[in-house]
Amino acid sequence: MRWMASAVAASMTVVLVGAGAQPAVAEAPDSVVTGRIVDDLGGPVKGMKVRLDPEGSASPIDLVTSATGEFRTDAAVPGQYTLAAEESFDYWDLTPVKYTWLGPVAVTVHAGSTSLGTFTVARGGTLRATVMTPTGHRLPEYLVYADGAAGPLSGNRDAFTDQRGILTLRGLPVGSVPLAGTKDWSPRLPTVKFPPVRISQPGGVVRGVKLVTKVHWSTFLRDRGYVKDGVPLAGPGEARFGVRIGNTYGKDAEFDLWRDKPLRLSLYRDGKRIKNLYVKLGKSKIYTLGKQPKGEHTYKWIWGGDADTFRIASKPLKITVR
Repeated sequence: MRWMASAVAASMTVVLVGAGAQPAVAEAPDSVVTGRIVDDLGGPVKGMKVRLDPEGSASPIDLVTSATGEFRTDAAVPGQYTLAAEESFDYWDLTPVKYTWLGPVAVTVHAGSTSLGTFTVARGGTLRATVMTPTGHRLPEYLVYADGAAGPLSGNRDAFTDQRGILTLRGLPVGSVPLAGTKDWSPRLPTVKFPPVRISQPGGVVRGVKLVTKVHWSTFLRDRGYVKDGVPLAGPGEARFGVRIGNTYGKDAEFDLWRDKPLRLSLYRDGKRIKNLYVKLGKSKIYTLGKQPKGEHTYKWIWGGDADTFRIASKPLKITVR
């Protein structure tokens, strides 16, 4: 009897526990938002970033379209949103940009299921161009961007030239696209405006364009006669001075194509060229010239002078040769 009582008690305990447990039920989301993106030919757009940005201070919801061009989220609450879509890209990314962009478009999310419908993005145009100086010197790693043709998520379409100075700029909208160029995105560097390029149709390709720019320089110039107490430190028949070319981005800014190569400077004495000097950018160098005529002379060095650059020169330096 005692064994039977224990068994009944155990059975009652199990039954009571089972009766008190409730099955887990997943809560339904407030809203399920769906939509689809296709191109101008009606084909699905795969892998495009879609952003639902709610009114107020809430964080945006980022999605990616599927192979069928569809996107879906159950993270949105009912309310007003702006929708934008664009391919993720970077100017060093080798993945071609195929499309333009969408939005921003105002949309409303309702409680329950909300279908935003189908949106269309145009295939992007492509520019193939050569960036060069007026004398035909091609510029590698030069940044060109579509000024004003800016998507809502990634900004201006931009690309660097390759080592041959060839530019391939993709994802351009139909119409006249203004172009601008610079050596890098630094705000201290000058920007060059190029003539606009016209994309006549979605997916159109423009070839054979030449974008011509000058090489901009801003220089820090220093030369000294190395005179102490009125006496030149150079020996008899010698003229001694220092030369430096440096980067001063605070003025007009500059970029150079020859950063790793010495610049050839032409040295003038009393207005006549007498020698070539070789100075590496950012490095100081002291020159001692022998066999100079006695007396006071004006020395000056000049670099450049062709159509590619702004001509730069040192201040005249008066040296007394003993």
